[in-house]
Amino acid sequence: MIGIAVLLVLSHVLLKFILKKNLMVLGWTPIGRQLFTFLCGTVLALVIHFLTVYLSELLGLQTFTYNDNYACSMLFRSLFYHLQSAFTEELVFRGALLFIVMNRFGIRKALFISAFFFGIYHWFSYNIWDKHLIAYVYVFIATGFMGYVYGYSYAKSGTILLPLGLHLGWNYLATLCCDAVPYGELLFESARAVTYDEKVETWYSLLKAIMPPLLMLLTLRILYAKQWLILKHMKGTTINQTKV
Repeated sequence: MIGIAVLLVLSHVLLKFILKKNLMVLGWTPIGRQLFTFLCGTVLALVIHFLTVYLSELLGLQTFTYNDNYACSMLFRSLFYHLQSAFTEELVFRGALLFIVMNRFGIRKALFISAFFFGIYHWFSYNIWDKHLIAYVYVFIATGFMGYVYGYSYAKSGTILLPLGLHLGWNYLATLCCDAVPYGELLFESARAVTYDEKVETWYSLLKAIMPPLLMLLTLRILYAKQWLILKHMKGTTINQTKV
């Protein structure tokens, strides 16, 4: 929580110094509507991630067994952990810095810049330094694309709470049925199927990297059409904000 507080203070200072703005550009209000947006994003990500996991079972790549010994306290502890971690990453990659870059280079270029660094960041967070080059490419594409969608959702909705909801929903489902750290398989224990087709697994891995963020992106395009609600926060800034 201290880290989040520090990030909020730094974000405010940057926005005030560079654009004469404050943290309200992150879209906290109206509170009721933005909380609803947050919940919708969480549910959307949960559903899409569930479909991805379910597909792996249908393809015979994994099996899932209900965990009778789960503890409700762990479910809430995991939720709080992922809320904190997702909020921290959103403030870094979709917060004040992204807003400032949007004003400098335009929305679309800023989204690609943010996605690029989000993908690079996950090389460190996943600690893949001893892996093959393919792992670097895969992680960069999967997390970079998802990072683009998170940024896109902020630009479209005008609130950081939508990417926060998407981020939380995606990460939290992993704790329920996937071998994740520090929390994982809280409700369902997963295991690799005894026999599986490596070619099917390869195609599934590619599908898992591309389809979830693509489904989120298409949903956002349908919901917001040509709207870029972030533009209402960009009015009156000292830097050119006309480029989308």
